[in-house]
Amino acid sequence: MDWSLVSVGQQGAEYLHSAFEGGLSLAQEVLRSVDISEGACVSLVPGGARDDLVDDFARGGLGPTGVAVAGLATVVEERQTVGGGVFIAENAMAKPSDPTSPEDPAARFSFGEEVYEYSRAVEASVGRLEALIQHADAGYSMNAVLSTSDVARELPEHLGSIDSERLRRLAAGAVMLVARAYDGEGFVLWQR
Repeated sequence: MDWSLVSVGQQGAEYLHSAFEGGLSLAQEVLRSVDISEGACVSLVPGGARDDLVDDFARGGLGPTGVAVAGLATVVEERQTVGGGVFIAENAMAKPSDPTSPEDPAARFSFGEEVYEYSRAVEASVGRLEALIQHADAGYSMNAVLSTSDVARELPEHLGSIDSERLRRLAAGAVMLVARAYDGEGFVLWQR
């Protein structure tokens, strides 16, 4: 394994909370719906990352970015295999009016002017999730949610839009939260 999970406790929860405060509407709704203190926070970092850098979520120098992306895809795919659900990543740079391509790695939906990319458990593979994460990643930030809400079956394909009730239900069903960290070289994860 080229990556590792490191417990980051309350510091990780505070970082994740801050990242979600600055996120799009789904992240904001998650903070209203989920008590982060009722789960566990870990960092996903490249293997061999120095211990003194793991608690500094805003600083890089841990290792190559691709290692963490592959690790996150593996963790999400394993969780989806057991519990199902839909993995949803903010695409903070996209707009609903942006052109799409058949090569785009994930289905998309919009909420107002925001775009989210997603992969349901039945469609998930490590390779597909890796491509989704890389495509949605704005480089400086990315928030994502694994939700087991029944809304996952109702998500529109091809950039259809969802309403605030569906957004609220996706947030309430969150079982994993992900925030980009370490200058893009890792992630902070929360799970219940």
